[in-house]
Amino acid sequence: MSYDLNLNFTRTRIVDPRFDTVRASKAWDSGWDYVSGSVVGPLVEYPNNTPRTTPSGLLVEEASTNDFRNPRMEGATIGVVGSGGVLPTNMNLAGSGGSTITVNGVNTVDGYEELDITISGTMSGTDILYLETSTAITTALNDWTTLGFNVRIISGDETNVTALTVYHYWHSAAATYIAFSTGTIFLGAIDSNRRRIVSSIEVTDATWVRSRPAIVYTGSGAVNLRLGISAPQQELKAYPTSIVLPTVASPAASTRAGDSVETTIGAWFNETEYTMFCEFQPAQLEASTTVFGISDDFNDTAYYQANPTGAKSTSLIRSGAASSATMTGATNELVVGTAIKVALGVAVDDFALSRTGQTQVTDTSGPVPETNVRLKLSGNSWTAGATGQTGYIKDFRYFARRLTNAEIEAMVGN
Repeated sequence: MSYDLNLNFTRTRIVDPRFDTVRASKAWDSGWDYVSGSVVGPLVEYPNNTPRTTPSGLLVEEASTNDFRNPRMEGATIGVVGSGGVLPTNMNLAGSGGSTITVNGVNTVDGYEELDITISGTMSGTDILYLETSTAITTALNDWTTLGFNVRIISGDETNVTALTVYHYWHSAAATYIAFSTGTIFLGAIDSNRRRIVSSIEVTDATWVRSRPAIVYTGSGAVNLRLGISAPQQELKAYPTSIVLPTVASPAASTRAGDSVETTIGAWFNETEYTMFCEFQPAQLEASTTVFGISDDFNDTAYYQANPTGAKSTSLIRSGAASSATMTGATNELVVGTAIKVALGVAVDDFALSRTGQTQVTDTSGPVPETNVRLKLSGNSWTAGATGQTGYIKDFRYFARRLTNAEIEAMVGN
């Protein structure tokens, strides 16, 4: 097998110089697989327009805003809360469960500003650690909102702690409390490893216009649990994205721009036949998101698209603004946090789509795209510079010939 592009990001962590990476902001990676409760690695920062080539692959994401204003945990004072100790700015404690919260400090650990607190005392009920104020995060009916944060047990244990739960508190426009929704339960799911807890919920009541995320804990008896909490994030999405941070000492909602990774097609590209292979690990499952493909931004395209809304993934070929071939799998093979290999063969009247563990799909009628302008890793194949599927691209290869169906199947491990 010969190829003109071989981008194994997990091995080389290098993007071919023919590719341009555009992202008009800093971005971060934590080695997380985007599954709630999974272990999170050290936090690495990447400058503007720099590809996030990580040990997990090339991370490509859409734009997103962290509405949580103080993820750096600034403004804390060491001591017992209520007796000199102060939680980070915008956080506060409520309830009558009997616990004492001690702020032990905010320490930089593996790139994170981590709030170190101890929950102690003899509990007989519920206390609430509010992560934001009731006026900071505005939502609307049918919005989704997702909270994510890192947590680990520094010392002590969960003895006599009967519940550890994410709650979403809802407020009116005037910040009047209306109701709460129970989110992710993580009692028994945390340990000395740094793990990221995620809780997503839809706004189902038009009066719920403000979200106030909180950690609610309940106890019965003596408790002594020391936790490290870092990188809280609230996004108006149905799923989490990578960590977004504001400038140091400037707490505010902060936005990460989307990643665009693409190359202009040159003499190395074979217009008449070719094969594209990609191994990627999805971080979310949204409808009609492109993973890789070639395009002139509308009329002529050949790309692979994750489409879990229809419970299937699809490869679409267009030539001269007309549909040439559509190959759709019988089932949706995509799972957040699980890598999959996909290969797309393109030649006149000879198309094939292979995916790990799935039956190969073919189409034996149709022309190839007439005009090819760019090759994209993620991104909407009909729009220049647009982002698409969020996740890690582990490997991408372009072959200047149409591999046989058997070769394609072997590439994806079937």
